Amino acid sequence: MFNSFNSYTGDLGASMSGLRAAVACAIAYAVGLDQSTITVTASDGSIILEGFASSYEAMLSAVKVAEDVAGGNVRNHLLTA
Repeated sequence: MFNSFNSYTGDLGASMSGLRAAVACAIAYAVGLDQSTITVTASDGSIILEGFASSYEAMLSAVKVAEDVAGGNVRNHLLTA
Protein backbone atom coordinates (compact mmCIF):
# COMPACT_ATOMS: atom_id res chain seq x y z
CA MET A 1 0.00 0.00 0.00
CA PHE A 2 1.35 3.38 -0.91
CA ASN A 3 0.25 6.87 0.01
CA SER A 4 1.50 10.08 -1.51
CA PHE A 5 0.50 13.45 -0.17
CA ASN A 6 1.60 16.80 -1.47
CA SER A 7 1.65 18.35 1.98
CA TYR A 8 4.54 20.57 2.96
CA THR A 9 5.39 23.54 5.06
CA GLY A 10 7.03 26.63 3.68
CA ASP A 11 7.34 27.80 0.11
CA LEU A 12 9.00 24.85 -1.59
CA GLY A 13 7.71 25.57 -5.06
CA ALA A 14 7.25 23.26 -7.99
CA SER A 15 10.76 21.83 -7.72
CA MET A 16 10.22 20.25 -4.30
CA SER A 17 6.73 19.12 -5.21
CA GLY A 18 8.11 17.42 -8.31
CA LEU A 19 10.89 15.79 -6.31
CA ARG A 20 8.35 14.47 -3.79
CA ALA A 21 6.30 13.04 -6.64
CA ALA A 22 9.38 11.42 -8.19
CA VAL A 23 10.34 9.78 -4.89
CA ALA A 24 6.75 8.63 -4.35
CA CYS A 25 6.66 7.06 -7.81
CA ALA A 26 10.02 5.33 -7.39
CA ILE A 27 8.98 3.84 -4.04
CA ALA A 28 5.61 2.76 -5.42
CA TYR A 29 7.30 0.73 -8.16
CA ALA A 30 10.30 -0.54 -6.17
CA VAL A 31 10.63 -4.29 -5.87
CA GLY A 32 9.99 -5.62 -2.37
CA LEU A 33 8.00 -2.67 -1.03
CA ASP A 34 4.53 -3.84 -2.04
CA GLN A 35 3.70 -4.97 1.52
CA SER A 36 4.75 -1.63 3.03
CA THR A 37 2.57 1.42 3.67
CA ILE A 38 4.72 4.47 2.99
CA THR A 39 3.72 8.11 2.84
CA VAL A 40 6.06 10.56 1.10
CA THR A 41 5.86 14.23 2.03
CA ALA A 42 8.07 17.27 1.60
CA SER A 43 8.87 19.74 4.36
CA ASP A 44 11.50 22.47 4.68
CA GLY A 45 13.50 21.19 1.73
CA SER A 46 13.53 17.55 2.85
CA ILE A 47 11.73 14.44 1.69
CA ILE A 48 10.08 12.64 4.61
CA LEU A 49 9.17 8.95 4.67
CA GLU A 50 6.49 7.94 7.16
CA GLY A 51 4.43 4.82 7.71
CA PHE A 52 5.24 1.15 8.02
CA ALA A 53 7.78 -1.02 6.23
CA SER A 54 7.10 -4.75 6.11
CA SER A 55 10.63 -5.52 7.34
CA TYR A 56 13.89 -3.86 8.29
CA GLU A 57 15.22 -4.69 4.82
CA ALA A 58 12.17 -3.05 3.21
CA MET A 59 12.78 0.08 5.29
CA LEU A 60 16.41 0.22 4.15
CA SER A 61 15.31 -0.28 0.56
CA ALA A 62 12.74 2.54 0.74
CA VAL A 63 15.31 4.92 2.21
CA LYS A 64 17.87 3.95 -0.44
CA VAL A 65 15.37 4.53 -3.25
CA ALA A 66 14.38 7.90 -1.79
CA GLU A 67 18.01 8.98 -1.32
CA ASP A 68 18.90 7.93 -4.88
CA VAL A 69 16.09 10.07 -6.27
CA ALA A 70 16.29 13.00 -3.84
CA GLY A 71 20.06 13.21 -3.58
CA GLY A 72 20.28 12.17 0.06
CA ASN A 73 18.05 14.81 1.66
CA VAL A 74 15.69 12.24 3.22
CA ARG A 75 14.27 11.96 6.74
CA ASN A 76 13.29 8.41 7.67
CA HIS A 77 10.32 8.10 10.04
CA LEU A 78 9.38 4.58 8.97
CA LEU A 79 8.47 1.89 11.48
CA THR A 80 9.07 -1.79 10.82
CA ALA A 81 6.66 -4.62 11.46
